[in-house]
Amino acid sequence: MKSGRSTVLSLVVAAAIPAAAAAYLASAGTNSLLAPALSAQEPQKTIWDGVFTEAQALRGEQKYYDNCGHCHLDNLRGGDEGEPPLIGTAFKFRFDQEHLSDVFQVISQSMPRNKPGSLDLQTYSDILAFILYANRAPVGEKELVPDIEALKQILFTEKPVVR
Repeated sequence: MKSGRSTVLSLVVAAAIPAAAAAYLASAGTNSLLAPALSAQEPQKTIWDGVFTEAQALRGEQKYYDNCGHCHLDNLRGGDEGEPPLIGTAFKFRFDQEHLSDVFQVISQSMPRNKPGSLDLQTYSDILAFILYANRAPVGEKELVPDIEALKQILFTEKPVVR
């Protein structure tokens, strides 16, 4: 049987351990606690992982020419009135390390310039697939969906990521 003194000591130690653990975690910063949760939110793919199909890119090509080519030109190099290029280093640099949802939102909310947001979401998704294809991103087996949460899981990178 324990003496009164050792029982009190046991209670003090038992209470001190959680308090010390909490103090340690607080001093380590919240990042150590949030790191697993944040890493679960990080994009799992990049545009170099085949995130659209060839058929989708071909549909997007025609929709691009119909809705975008008169400003950004058929070669995607940008227009004479300051329309930015949608192909090449400048375009890739602009969106490097952004979620594909960000690229999609820029396009779907501001284009075409004379009627922003006037196309259906699938059309914007198809046009984005064509733009990625024109920038030499590889085709895959699944179509790029016009869903912001799904697009947040895809990272736009200027170059393929070495894993």
